[in-house]
Amino acid sequence: MVINYPEKRHKSHKKFALKLFIFGIFSITLFLLIYTSFSGLSLTGNIIREDYLNNSILISADLTVPVLSLNDEFEKIIIKGYSDSFFYVGDKKFPLSNSKENYIVLTDYEGEISFDEKTLSKLKGKAMEVSINGIPMMSKNNKKMKIYFDTNFNYHSLEIPEKAFIKKLNYETSGIIILDKKTTINLHDENLVIEKFYGSLKIENKHFKIKGYLKKLDIKGTKKISISV
Repeated sequence: MVINYPEKRHKSHKKFALKLFIFGIFSITLFLLIYTSFSGLSLTGNIIREDYLNNSILISADLTVPVLSLNDEFEKIIIKGYSDSFFYVGDKKFPLSNSKENYIVLTDYEGEISFDEKTLSKLKGKAMEVSINGIPMMSKNNKKMKIYFDTNFNYHSLEIPEKAFIKKLNYETSGIIILDKKTTINLHDENLVIEKFYGSLKIENKHFKIKGYLKKLDIKGTKKISISV
């Protein structure tokens, strides 16, 4: 004689449903990770971009060049300049003293970049693709190549066309700032604090140009301005 126990069957069904739910969540997460890896999309980047578009201050500025260090992921970095150093890409090294104007493009770069008005003091990280004076080099097996300079690089121009993130910038500067395309602020040796900037930046002819969005701006000096969202 077989006796059925409804309570045991109910518990077993609940355990099975829980396992099925956990498996479903795991499968969706795994799919998103694989999809974004192969499609080149960044969920985090898209979330940041959406947040900045909906809740931020639009800024366009032309200022003196700060001393700045960034450590992040960048879609592209474009550098022009001269150096007596070697540029290392993977297991290869390239002399830069052969050209008076080296043109370097880094695609899908991840790592550090530090600079002041005249020099790149650090460029160390990994890139999926590198172009040196028109000679392209692609990564093998979908793995990024290690890159770095062995000494300072004297640059003429440096550009991050988009998705540059500056957590905080605090320095004395002169120049012009335009906020939300309607408010113009002229600075003359005044202390500027920018927090959480997201956009593009370009340095050329001793001008630091940024265009994008930020969360907070403070000016301390002759002008006393504080704006935040």
